[in-house]
Formats: sequence, structure tokens, C-alpha cells
Amino acid sequence: MQGEDSRAPDRAADPEVLLELNFVPTWARRPPVVNPYVSIEERGDAERRPAKASRDRRPARPARLPGTRQAAPSLQVSFIPEKERLGRVVKRIHGARKAYPLLQLAELFLSNPGNYRVKIEFEPGTDPESKLLQCRRCGAVYLDHPAFNSHVVARHMEDRFEIIEEEGDGPEGSYACIGRCRLSGVLLGPPNYHGFEDRLREVHRCRFPDMPLEEYRRQIEVVRDPELVEQWKRESRRVRKYRPKEGGGKAELLSRREAEARILREYAPHLVREVRKAIVSPRIIRQMADGPVKDLVRESWRRESRHPFTLVLALRPAFRHMGLHIFSIRRGEAFVTPIKPEPLDPSDAVVSIREVLQFLRDHPGCTRGELLHGLRPQADPSSPQAREILSPLRWLVDRGHVIEFFDGRLAVPSCSREPSDDRRATRRRRGGRESS
Repeated sequence: MQGEDSRAPDRAADPEVLLELNFVPTWARRPPVVNPYVSIEERGDAERRPAKASRDRRPARPARLPGTRQAAPSLQVSFIPEKERLGRVVKRIHGARKAYPLLQLAELFLSNPGNYRVKIEFEPGTDPESKLLQCRRCGAVYLDHPAFNSHVVARHMEDRFEIIEEEGDGPEGSYACIGRCRLSGVLLGPPNYHGFEDRLREVHRCRFPDMPLEEYRRQIEVVRDPELVEQWKRESRRVRKYRPKEGGGKAELLSRREAEARILREYAPHLVREVRKAIVSPRIIRQMADGPVKDLVRESWRRESRHPFTLVLALRPAFRHMGLHIFSIRRGEAFVTPIKPEPLDPSDAVVSIREVLQFLRDHPGCTRGELLHGLRPQADPSSPQAREILSPLRWLVDRGHVIEFFDGRLAVPSCSREPSDDRRATRRRRGGRESS
């Protein structure tokens, strides 16, 4: 797939969880608790605040101010099944020989980010010159080169440089206050420290590239806390140097600013790929810096979690292509089955089969036990009489004359044909009219 993550697939959840295919009633389903595309800072204070708020030195994240983000272009986001997980599900359905609800299958795919991929593309009619910028290394997607370059610096420095930490002397002097980023909690240093501005720009460039710099400055608070000042001094003693990997151990050590300039000059142009459509791993979407593309995916996921419309659209042709059949019941709910439903008129069947078909037609959704009790109320389930009644079921299910659902309930496909006697009577009436 174009734009697929070239690294190892997601391993956060066992795919067998999806493959159990155990469903609960609609009233018992719970919506996903956490949107996977909301960053930790955005999930609210409730998730991160300890029991005693007075001990939490982290500030509350301010509400996102309007007009501080680039507006998303005419993009549309959809969700498609991951190929390997799709193959496993189809194999399980073929082996079970049962019918499964399409909507709940889509919900199972959406429940684990490892089960699906995110497709981002321009809407029909959009200027054909409009392009997405996709990273060849990981698949991340951005709208402009500044945001893409920030991604390269934030995520791919270690691809090109060996990072060496050295212990330095650290800042000298006494400071009464320190600047702290409200959005990330990063300590930037005292406002009157000579490296404060460089550190502020570095954090902005790496973590909040879509936010205007002046807006980001307004997210910096000045805190008077001696403990935080000492923490910043300890952190500042660790100096990072960057050694280019292609030069081996003899390459000169570079400062952060020198390394960034070099990676943007020599590496970033080879990483960018201009595309009209990108398919991206959810893991990569979560790692992307906040911006219009991630905002759009986040909102699309919210809608999809309420009703997996795009996943259902993607699953229908995929299931058909892999040998499954889709049918709908009277309430309009769609089901997936490996066996094509084939209606069989009870009057065309032998007595033992006719009896079963007629009961299922009169009692749709009954179980094997209910079928046995309805036809032979006094029969013991382990008796030869019970086996005689139930023995035609496997043949009927394999031929598609009876549908067995995932929960063990049974039904017969609707028969559009008239009963045989009525058909013959109809033909006789038509023949009489034609002869007259």
C-alpha cells in the first residue's frame, strides 16, 4: 500500500482478541473510552492529576484558542482494514461456517489501532496540483514543508546521527524564576538566561510546529519555584552532541543547531514524497505533531467510533473478494457468511427436512434446543430420536438452506418463489387465459 509504515507493525494488542468474534448485545456495547489521536496533554486533567492536586506541579493545559491552527484543506479521511488482520478474520469466518454481523465486525476492527489503517486523500474536485507531503521513512503526512521539516527533526535525527550525552558545567548564577511550557511541561530556563530563546524555539519547532511562534510564546509561564530551578540546572548539565553515522567514530561532533541544519539540507529532501492519497498506520498518526491533518483524523475517528461507516464500506468489497457473502435481514442489518444463502421450498424437500425447514420458517431465530423441543417435546437431547431430528441441520447449513448465526441461532433464507402448488395453479390459470 502506498504510504504504509515501513517499520515493524503494531504490537500493542494481540490480534487474537479481534479473532474471537464474540459479540455482546447492542445495549451492552460501550464506546471507546479514549480517542487514540488525542495527545496526552489534551486528555484533560482527570487522567493525569494525582489524588492530591496540591502536589501536582504541572499546570492545566489551556483551552485551544481559535484561529491558531492552519485550516485543513479539502481532505477526507476513511478507515480501512489492515490486510493481515483482515485475512485472519476471513479465515476464522470460513472455518466457523456461521454468519456474523457486518457492523459489529467493523467495530471490532476499529477497537484496536493495529487492526486498521487510515486513508487520507483529497476530496473529488480538489485542485489536482494540491499534494500531501508524506515521509518515506515512516509514512507521516503533512501539508507544508515547514511542518514536514519539523517532523524530520523531531523523529528522524537518530536515523542520521549518533547522539552522545556529555556532562557539562551547567548554568552558573542564581535565578529566582524559570520559564515553563504550559503545553508540554518542558522547563525552558530563566527568561534572562542567554540560552532561553534558543530553547524556546527548539521546543516550538519540534513539538508545536503548526502553532504560530508568537502564540506559542503566550503558552510560556514564569514560575517562582527553587526546586524547578535546581531541576533545570541538573538537566542543563547534560549536553547533547550529534555525530553523523556515515562518518564513523572519526566524524566531528555537532551541536543541536548544526545537526538540524545538516539533516534538513542533506536528508529531508530525500524523505519527502508528494502524493494525492496516503495510507498511514494509526501508530504513526499518533506520533505526528498536532496540526490540521491530525485534527481531521481525530474528528473522523470520533464520528467513526459512533458508527463505523467508512470501515463498513471498505469491508463489503473486501469480504466479497475473499469469498464471503453478505445478506440482510428484514430489519436491514447486514451479515457476513461463507455460505451463500439458498432458499429451499419445504414442499420440495423430503419429510425429515421439510419438518425442520417449516419449523424454522415459523420460528426464526430459534436454537437447536428450541428446535428439538418444538418438534419432539418429550425427546431427550442425547436420544436417537433427537439425533434423527437434528441430523439434517449440518447438511442444510452447508448448502445454505439454513443460516446459522454466530450466537447459535438458526433461520431460513427468505424464499421469493411461490410454493409449488401455487406455482402450478398460477401456470394453469395463465395457460387458460392464453388459450382463450
